[in-house]
Amino acid sequence: MQNSQNYGSFSMHLLMKEKIKQPSINEIINIAEKYLGELEVVTKEGLISLAVMDYMATFEEGCAPVQVLLSDCEDWDANNLDIMIKSQLWNCSDEDKEKVFKNCKYQIVGMDILGRSLHPHNRAKLLMSYLNVLMDLFPQCEAVLFSPSLKMIMADQIRNCEMPIKYRFIEFCVNFRFFNIENTTNKVVDTLGMNTLFLPDIQYYFHDMDPNWAINHAYNICEYLFDKGPILKNGENVCGVSDQGFDKELHWRCTEETSILAPERPVINIHTGQYATGNKFNKC
Repeated sequence: MQNSQNYGSFSMHLLMKEKIKQPSINEIINIAEKYLGELEVVTKEGLISLAVMDYMATFEEGCAPVQVLLSDCEDWDANNLDIMIKSQLWNCSDEDKEKVFKNCKYQIVGMDILGRSLHPHNRAKLLMSYLNVLMDLFPQCEAVLFSPSLKMIMADQIRNCEMPIKYRFIEFCVNFRFFNIENTTNKVVDTLGMNTLFLPDIQYYFHDMDPNWAINHAYNICEYLFDKGPILKNGENVCGVSDQGFDKELHWRCTEETSILAPERPVINIHTGQYATGNKFNKC
């Protein structure tokens, strides 16, 4: 498992059973324009690159359109995923995971260039629109593994999603992880993937609390940060959770910290009141 992250990086790995040919550039453009608008071809063979004219990256020197990239079909081996990664693929059933790991031997990778400079809402919309392009281009896709969150979603779930495009990023691309700490009753819930949008990941270290409380709380905090931006600061409080749901009488304190678990990254640690535990154990 990597120890640090390339902040803001993002890629989508379309997993397939058989090796397939890359579609023609005309077919790619015809489908991509339906979701992304006006395009200009940068490269049309090998690693295909398309400039998306409706999404402009701004720099001190000027501006340039964000590009989306599409790789050729290449080998993929589930054995390259370590045990920690495989244990956190909560969005797929055990049966689906087993089928993907056993049968999928190839991948096509989609990603963006210059998208890091976009507003989080715009980048999320661009990436999820491009995901729709990929789903239309490759009906053979069985599942998509997102990086850096290492979250896997079955392709049919993506194709059948009716959620507004703007809000799909958290649903598909942010991994809500859960760990039991060995030889203790302590647990960790954290998120992985918010930093693609240059927003902080969330972390909880606790005991004697239903982990689903932390997972649901984290999802709500991620939506809040997505809507409002990185506005949670050291020492601020957020509404806590009890067996009655969100409880305005509970004030859970937020602190800016380095993540307990790999990959090492900045997080907002949320102190869960009576359930909170210190972080004095070896980092994974």
